[in-house]
Amino acid sequence: MLNSWEAYFIFSEKERKGIIVLGVILTLSIVFALLVPHKNDEVGKASSLSSPTLHLFKFDPNTIDSAKAIHLGIP
Repeated sequence: MLNSWEAYFIFSEKERKGIIVLGVILTLSIVFALLVPHKNDEVGKASSLSSPTLHLFKFDPNTIDSAKAIHLGIP
């Protein structure tokens, strides 16, 4: 009789094929991500150097005026 943990790892032929396909897809996506440089990485490094200064202020959302809304980025 198989132990309970050994019985957990017994897969049918269909399940084994699915595990192999998912493993290949995962491996290829990791290799692709490591080999291909991303443009977002270069942009993120440049923009982090010149980040704008943040100014915090208190406001009541029920009584906000248009100037404060524009300052928050709300059109």
